[in-house]
Amino acid sequence: MISVILATRNRATRLPMAIAALDEASVNHNVELLVINNGSSDNTAEVLARIKPLNMTLRYLSEPAAGVCRAKNLGIRNANGEILVFTDDDCQVTPQYFDDLMRHYARDNQPVIRGGRVDLGDPMDAAITIKTDPQRAILTNEQHPGGFVHGCNLTMAKAVLDKIGPWDERFGPGAEFIAAEDTEMNYRALKSGVIVEYVPDMATRHFHGRRTTSSIAELTRQYQTGNGALLGKYPDKNLGKHLFWYGRNWIREMVGGPSFDEGLGISHRKIFLYQISGALKYWQTTFKIRLD
Repeated sequence: MISVILATRNRATRLPMAIAALDEASVNHNVELLVINNGSSDNTAEVLARIKPLNMTLRYLSEPAAGVCRAKNLGIRNANGEILVFTDDDCQVTPQYFDDLMRHYARDNQPVIRGGRVDLGDPMDAAITIKTDPQRAILTNEQHPGGFVHGCNLTMAKAVLDKIGPWDERFGPGAEFIAAEDTEMNYRALKSGVIVEYVPDMATRHFHGRRTTSSIAELTRQYQTGNGALLGKYPDKNLGKHLFWYGRNWIREMVGGPSFDEGLGISHRKIFLYQISGALKYWQTTFKIRLD
């Protein structure tokens, strides 16, 4: 069985399309969909009550406390499947998604976290939070784990979580660090010896809705602050070297070098300071928890 875990919050208008795409793809596969309502204030519950999938089982759970990772962990505890799929309520998988998924897992002989292609759903949206690389790749210590595979298209055998543990509920929308929850899990897996793989099929389309420079700049701040919190949790040289490079590029920027993204007005200085603030906030929060 495949268990799809979909946390949702206040996207009642988008949710039926995400579910319909999963249902279409689940033909000839044993799929259960667990939708976790993460404290929605819209009519999500009423919309879910009207949805009757044709091919898969739909199970509805409620996690009123905000936090996408809290909701995902509830889904994990209630999942019956041997393979877990994590997707978002603003995504639509392709019709062959589960065919691709099962083909990949049939060849596995060791624990793997696997992410697939993420295409832009609406061409009017900014070309961000997507992953369209045409070649299969494996995460290594030479790379920063951010964006290597995306949380809106992330899969693993349930046994992987027995090895590395569940989602860290301090990360992700609704938590203290509102991004980098997938980056944290991928890096934790890498450090535990679990393969993290990107495949150019097993695709989904992401309808994220961000079109203004201000919304993109804010998302960048959230991601980089989350990356800083990741460094705070894992203060090792593999992550530290990336912070060093941003600091070095900040110095170059001061003497006329290129900025991180001139069009958005995002400098290397901002990236460096966002990450430092995330790391400091992580250490401060952790220290307070230990005092309690």
